[in-house]
Amino acid sequence: MITIFVFYSPDRQKHLEYTTHFLSKMESYSDCQKILVIDGKSDFVPQDFEFVEVPRVNGRFSWANMWDAGVFAAKYEKLLYLDSDRLWPEDLLHQIDYKLIDDVFLYTSQHFALQKEISLNICEKLLNDLKQTGALSVEEYWGLVKLDPRFGEPFHGSGKNVMSGGTAFTKKTYNRLGGVDPWYCGHGAFADTDFHYSAFRKGCQFIDLKLPELHLFHLKMNNTRVLTDSEIWKLSVDNFIYYCHKWNLPLRLAKKMAARSRIKNFNDYVEMVANKLNSSP
Repeated sequence: MITIFVFYSPDRQKHLEYTTHFLSKMESYSDCQKILVIDGKSDFVPQDFEFVEVPRVNGRFSWANMWDAGVFAAKYEKLLYLDSDRLWPEDLLHQIDYKLIDDVFLYTSQHFALQKEISLNICEKLLNDLKQTGALSVEEYWGLVKLDPRFGEPFHGSGKNVMSGGTAFTKKTYNRLGGVDPWYCGHGAFADTDFHYSAFRKGCQFIDLKLPELHLFHLKMNNTRVLTDSEIWKLSVDNFIYYCHKWNLPLRLAKKMAARSRIKNFNDYVEMVANKLNSSP
């Protein structure tokens, strides 16, 4: 038996409907416990889903609280975490049931990001073609989707990894690791990178299922307002400075990211934030 918990923000109802449609086609889906972990409050909950509403922290969603809500509400030992904008092939649950053991995280390196919104029917055709033939060689998909791989080997920087948007693991493993660092909040949080590195340091293994994963297109929102690229980068920089501080990494890594985010006087900014972290209890 598997517990599926899905992270959901109320601005992504259409994405969630796509995700649950694909999940419902999987073998043994009806036997799974399904939990919707909601950022804040929502008027929409899919049929057969339990739900947990997770309050924001100082106006920003808390990754640690979202993960804890899903894990602690689970009644089964095997867990599947998904974001509400991810589509997977029909054999995902079968592979989890067959391959998942303690101290292992299952993921896929084959993460494909859509570049615009498309219909459910096209999503079904695209995911099938990705699994069967490699759709990126088909001219009709050029400009529609790009490969944005998730990496099993930890790295210090922005990018997709084992914990980004979908992974399977056991409750025992999560409890042994102590969960996700509660410092990280909001977009660009680096919570996934941090959790991935923590699991690596504590001896976990990462197994690539090599299944295609389709990431639906969406804008990043703060309540009802669309965040600009520079705002997202700024949020990423603040969290990456903490990441570097936590793992004793050189600040030049954060300064490089701050330069890309167009922060004025980025060297001084990184030093200022780092000094505050050094002086905090």
